[in-house]
Amino acid sequence: MSWRRLGFAFGCLVLSCSIWGGCAFKVNKEEVPIRSYVIFDSDRGVVPQPNKLVIDSLAATLAANPSAYDPAFSDLIQNYLTKTGGFDPYAPLDFTVKGKIDTATLTAENFRILDISLLMAELQKPAPDLNQILVTRLGEPELVSSSYDDAKNETHVLLRPPNDALRPDDGFVHGHHYLVIVTRNVKAPDGTPVIGDQAFNFLKAVTPLVVNGVSQVSSLVPLELAKSLEVARSQLFKPVLDYLESSAAATETLKRTEYGAFWYFNVRSSGAARLELASSDIPTPNDILINPQTKLLSFPYCDADCASDEICQMKSGVATCVKTADTCSPACSDGFSCVDGACVANGKADIHAFSYLNTLDGFSAVGALTVRFDMAIDTTTIEGNFSVYDVTDPNAPKKVEGFLWAYDAPYRALSLVPSAPLTAAHRYIILFTNGVKGENGQPLVASLNMALLRLKDPLSKTTNGKVEATIPSIPDDTETDLANLATLEGLRTLHNTYLSALETAGFLTDRTTLISFWLFTIGDYFEAQFNPAVPSPALNPFPNDTLIDQTANLENGDPNPHFGKVLLPVTGSETQQRIVNALNELNGFSPLQPTTVPLSHELDTATIKNWTGTLPDFESSLFMVDIGAVGQISIAPIADLVDVTFDKTTLQLSITPKPGMSFTPGHRYLIALTNDLKSKTGKTLMAAPTFHLIRGTDKLYNSELDVSLTKLVENPATAARLELLRSAYESQIFALFGDKGISRERAVLIWTFTVQTIADEMQALRKYIFDTWSDAQITATGTLKNPGEVTELANVPTSSLGKVVVDGVLSTLQLVGTYDATNGSQAFMKDTDGSFKSRTENLEYVVALPSGTGPFPVVVFAHGFGGTKMDAFKVANELAKKGFATIAVDLPYFGSRTPSGQQNGAAFLNAKNAPAIRDALRQAALDQIQLIRSLEKINSALGGGQLKTDEKPFLLATSLGAMAGTLTCAVESNLGGCALNNTAGHFSRLLTSTSDTSLLAPFLGVLQSEGITPGSLEYAQLLTFVQTILDRGDAMNFARHLIKEPLDDLVAGTKLTAKPVLIQLGKADTVVSNALTTDFFNAVKKDGTLAKLTEYTNGCHTFLTDPAGCPTDATSDQTTALGEIGDFFNAQRK
Repeated sequence: MSWRRLGFAFGCLVLSCSIWGGCAFKVNKEEVPIRSYVIFDSDRGVVPQPNKLVIDSLAATLAANPSAYDPAFSDLIQNYLTKTGGFDPYAPLDFTVKGKIDTATLTAENFRILDISLLMAELQKPAPDLNQILVTRLGEPELVSSSYDDAKNETHVLLRPPNDALRPDDGFVHGHHYLVIVTRNVKAPDGTPVIGDQAFNFLKAVTPLVVNGVSQVSSLVPLELAKSLEVARSQLFKPVLDYLESSAAATETLKRTEYGAFWYFNVRSSGAARLELASSDIPTPNDILINPQTKLLSFPYCDADCASDEICQMKSGVATCVKTADTCSPACSDGFSCVDGACVANGKADIHAFSYLNTLDGFSAVGALTVRFDMAIDTTTIEGNFSVYDVTDPNAPKKVEGFLWAYDAPYRALSLVPSAPLTAAHRYIILFTNGVKGENGQPLVASLNMALLRLKDPLSKTTNGKVEATIPSIPDDTETDLANLATLEGLRTLHNTYLSALETAGFLTDRTTLISFWLFTIGDYFEAQFNPAVPSPALNPFPNDTLIDQTANLENGDPNPHFGKVLLPVTGSETQQRIVNALNELNGFSPLQPTTVPLSHELDTATIKNWTGTLPDFESSLFMVDIGAVGQISIAPIADLVDVTFDKTTLQLSITPKPGMSFTPGHRYLIALTNDLKSKTGKTLMAAPTFHLIRGTDKLYNSELDVSLTKLVENPATAARLELLRSAYESQIFALFGDKGISRERAVLIWTFTVQTIADEMQALRKYIFDTWSDAQITATGTLKNPGEVTELANVPTSSLGKVVVDGVLSTLQLVGTYDATNGSQAFMKDTDGSFKSRTENLEYVVALPSGTGPFPVVVFAHGFGGTKMDAFKVANELAKKGFATIAVDLPYFGSRTPSGQQNGAAFLNAKNAPAIRDALRQAALDQIQLIRSLEKINSALGGGQLKTDEKPFLLATSLGAMAGTLTCAVESNLGGCALNNTAGHFSRLLTSTSDTSLLAPFLGVLQSEGITPGSLEYAQLLTFVQTILDRGDAMNFARHLIKEPLDDLVAGTKLTAKPVLIQLGKADTVVSNALTTDFFNAVKKDGTLAKLTEYTNGCHTFLTDPAGCPTDATSDQTTALGEIGDFFNAQRK
């Protein structure tokens, strides 16, 4: 492409007088053309291009005379042209005609573009076989422009390569050779042939121009020039023209007399990053698109203000309104309008998009950094060959880490995604080096345009007050040329400033390794950040239904057909990948964690006005609505259920369920932010560019043609995803909530998120146990002994105990995988179809019977973290005083279930495997359920008459056992009541509030290994991810089902009844904070009749089983608490 004709768009090199001997061709008067002719003027540097003669001549001249050119040109020749050895594949065809030309005659027949690659290869052989088809003609080129200069009587013609099956859609083929022929059938307006300048006659001559050192054209050109022309004629053009003229096998035949003008070029074999300003094919975001005067973005688009029956089209560079009609048959599809009987893209989505973008003072902080290549790349070579720097202060550049990459193969586009929003008003530069390789294994190179920008020396110089180009390819003979040259040099100077800064700082050592680089500035506008094309929780509202794969609804008999599956990109370390894979098995997000959105600046929290359903619409700046169970639509404001906060450090706006509350599992929520929100400095909150597209009325994707309808999003797949959102917002959100204040004009961000279903899987797991493990398969053994016979009970009160069992064995089903010495505890096992599977395992159990004659009502005891089943004997004596037998098993990975080489319970908290923690909790609950189910078998094993099996047992659980016990209490029908001691839920809150180093240590170790700092955005994100995985085993999510919302009993096919619940809290508990336990109680209680909370002043976390270990001896509290439990259970017996 020509710099002369396309502003400061870059183009191919042309010849200069210095290359060709320092003088113009002297044409004999008798040979001066009197008709239109293609110019070959070496003195002016005007020759057809691209042209292989350029590179060869430049290299030869520089080798002979190292000081022949200015420094910039010498650098370009030495470090670029001679190394690439060819032209860019998307170089347009550029030539100048003396006089005028009829462009309608530039057809494929008259203006021939021939791929001569096979012929050139054959000619290199010692005995070439020319009796075969070695040349292929390309299709008709596309006319880009034809501009006539009346003062010079010259027409400049620019053609785009033909778009057909013989080449990729973005240019000529890498490594191929081409011959361009302007035949005499290309005409001037008067019908006379367009011929060639005298130079073409020399190059197509059949006979030599020089014989034995003597010029045969001495009257026309000097001897040295004749020698140079003879080399090109004899070694290149004559063999090719001979083949075309005389080979019987040639399908492309042309006599020399039919030639007007012709030239040859080859395309570099290496791929490169694209940078074509004329077609706006540039890396983005890019400061080239910032207007230096207004400091605003200046995307080019058709911006005429057209009527409803018109569309905007560019006509000769001018935005023009064109009338549309309904006369096309078939009718035009989405995004197209009928103009003059043809369907053309109407560009309405672009007008909507770019008119908004051009009001911004920079780019979005959450956008992907994208560059396209002209060759498919080897993605294994990407890592380590790019870098990003914050160059806001050019004197102190800083490397920015944490970028992930994604490669879009169909579009050959490589995108870098920041791990967190970039900083508002900061400038960045991104570098790609030639370690990135193309699909052919060769390192990528810079395009010619990029090679110019990386030059250290200027592209112009001033001599006697006149500005001149230092590179002959840049014309400077008109005011327009000088203006374009100044712009081009301005770009080089701008980039040179920052490249030099990187060199000074030691970040860059060799510019010639750069294949692409560009500057971009993040806008200083107040942005609600959103980019669903980049599925990163750090760059979008999270959770967010754009991260749900709605196509997964009905697979594998999903009991919730309106749900999809979470679909997060699986990246990062092995631990991070395991977490994401676990998230992607879920059908929604956490009911406990906040929904957050990143903002670009500090929010003025005084401008938050949460819609309550009664607040006037114009006062609301934040809407959060429960829109009902998935698959249904309803509207319920929840302002009184959430707290809205803003973190000035992370710039995150958070909407969090209030303590003791949660989002409803299986429901979908909508959040909308309006432009009534302001920053601390008074800036109005604005939509991110992507959301602006979504809130528009114009479609973004045509499904019939599978094309994007906006240049802002080229990839059809991405455009299709955005159109799904846009159409859903248009038909549902704006339609439903428009009268409530959520209008297109006010809304700057809207998102929805689905809360995963919670209890349904635990209910199904209990049914799985009953369906898979029949009563007949359950076995139990055990021996009754006197307490004094058991040495382990020497220090335990036994005065009220009659008999005990310490060798009980019970057969059970286990769904957790077998402990792995390398990877630790495992999650539930699944078959290839996703269904659960199990294994059998014998569990040890213990029993403590009261003195006297049975049968006795039963209390199932679950120990805490650090304990074992033997802790049952620490509570059994007091319970026996109330008439209860106590029975217990070890929690998974505790006591007799501790894996070899591990400390008691340590394997339960596999900090690298969140699903394993969740499933250990659920397995503990299933063990309790199986223990309850097996009471009759155990009673029989003990001789009968010991356990009262015709009455519902009770559950007493403490600490970790109580967390698992909450699940048991929620789903088990055969329970008369539950006592939960020092318990809580919401694991992520527990983790951030506990002072128990044994609980924290495993998780802090993982954070350290992952390079994540507590308190950082990454830390908060990791906690949310982990909590979301744990949710289906988290006690807080089951608390609502103990009394408020009883579940269904899937085994019996009936609904469970509310259970009485006693919760005990030790005021000195530092492991589970009192606030968490109180919140848990609030989640359990309904009206106070079935739930009770009791506080014990001296009680520490373990006061129920180890009162002496508390800071203040809590033995009295223990006795009182156990007595309260016995009385509570007795009150429920029927």
